[in-house]
This record gives sequence, structure tokens and C-alpha cells, in this order.
Amino acid sequence: MLAWVASVPDARAQGDRSSPDVEACFAAAEKAQPLMKQRKLRAAQRDLEVCARESCPRAARTDCRTWLADVTRAEPTVVFVAREERRNGESRAVEDVRVTVDGEVLVAAHLEVSAVGLDPGVHTLTFVHAGFDPVEQRIDVREGERDREVDVVFRASAPLAGTPPAPPVPVLPPDRPVPPEAPTSRPVPVAVYGLAGAAVVTLGIGVVMEGLGLSDRSHLVDTCQPTRSCAPSDVDSARNRVMAGDIALGVSALLFAGTAYVYFTRDTQPASGSLRLRLGPSAKGVFAGLEGSL
Repeated sequence: MLAWVASVPDARAQGDRSSPDVEACFAAAEKAQPLMKQRKLRAAQRDLEVCARESCPRAARTDCRTWLADVTRAEPTVVFVAREERRNGESRAVEDVRVTVDGEVLVAAHLEVSAVGLDPGVHTLTFVHAGFDPVEQRIDVREGERDREVDVVFRASAPLAGTPPAPPVPVLPPDRPVPPEAPTSRPVPVAVYGLAGAAVVTLGIGVVMEGLGLSDRSHLVDTCQPTRSCAPSDVDSARNRVMAGDIALGVSALLFAGTAYVYFTRDTQPASGSLRLRLGPSAKGVFAGLEGSL
């Protein structure tokens, strides 16, 4: 680097006789060097492209071309991909997007298929697309990273153009209050009481028969079974009572299940009236009665 700087005066003297833009070539080369050290590769690349032209003196041209190749390899590149999503779920790719990086315009109005160079480091990207809110992304690109894809989605924040407005919610005028809903009731069918009563009676019969049969069986075991002198009729009687008790208990369970089914599946009907039990004192003691209408 120092050797190149020391040769600048001689090279400029030679260039003055051959090209009118020698000063621009050397100025661009000198300007690019600190930019490369600061890793501002995009700005350095623009200056190096100036001093690497064929019209520049060899002393500047040779070094600038070497540096330009190094900068090009080190400069990370990104590819922008954008799409818009409408409220109706429609999605499509878009290219009319403006991109700024850290406040500087990178893409003026149209996304290109080719990659775009960035300086290494963290950057804030802002994407603008007509009809949608701007989208901001923060990315960290590494030196030498190539063709990194940056995907951006524009989502609709307002109703689609041409979409009819939602119908207004009807509101009753103040002098017409909302009528109350008609009261309903779920009367208990008569079958529920019949099934429940039969289930209770059958349950009682089953318990009694089961108890008698087991008692008879226990008596036979204690008295005549050790000597094998039990009368067959007594054994059959005990067995039949136990069996009758089992059958009665099974029928009772079925009746209780039927009662529950009829009760929980009963229909809802408009309430035509109600009955209430009234208890209170009277001249002769306490009275009880039903109050209401059917």
C-alpha cells in the first residue's frame, strides 16, 4: 500500500500526458482504501470501478482491479422476494416494491431477479408497496454470504376495494322495547312416575326374594347339608327364591334406566301456567294448597 502511494506522483505525471481523467482515477483509488478498511464495501466498489477502467494509468488500474476482485468476493448479496396477501386469502407475487436499507434507497421501484449487494453487518430494511402498510425487517448478513433470500409479505390492513359494507345491526326504536322471550317449561311425563313406581316396587320384591332365598340356603347349609339329608323340595324352593330375586332386581334396573331416559329426553313446551305449593297458618291449625294456573 505504501509503495503504491509513493508512486502516485510519478504515475500522475505520466498520466497527465496521456489521459485527461488521471486525477479522477487516483482520487477514486485513494478514496476506496479507507472504505475497504471500514468494510463499506458497496461504496468502495463504486470507487474501484472508476479507477479500474482501461483509461486509467496502469499504476492505479492494476491495484484497483485487484482490490475490486477482493471486494466483490467479500460483499454479501441478497435477493428480495415479495408477495401480497388479500383479506379473501388471495396471494400473489409482486415486483413494484421500493426498498430502503438503513434509510438509503436500495431499490427505487422494481425488484430485480438478480442479487443486490449489501455491506456486512446488521441492517434495517423497509419495503413499500402501494395499497399496503410498509414492512420492516432487520437482518444480519455475513461477509461473503451469497444470494441470501429475503422474503417479505404485504398483508391487507383495510377492506378490499369494492367489497360491500356489512349490513347495519337493526336497532329497535326507544318506544318499542324488545319483547321478552316466551317462557318455556319441560313438564314431567306421566310415564316417568309410572316407570319410577314400578321400578321401586320391583326393587322391593327383588330384595325380599333375594333375602328369603339366601336365608333358606344358609339354613339348609347349617342343618341338613352335612348329613346330606336335605329334602329336594327345600333345596328347589331356596334356589327358586334366589333366582326370582335376581330377576326382579334386573327388571328393576331396567325400569330405572327407562325412567331416566324418558325424564331427560322429554320435550320442551310453552309454559301455559304454573302451580305452587302454599303452606300457612289457619284458624284450625295449618293449611296446605296449590296456587297458580295451568
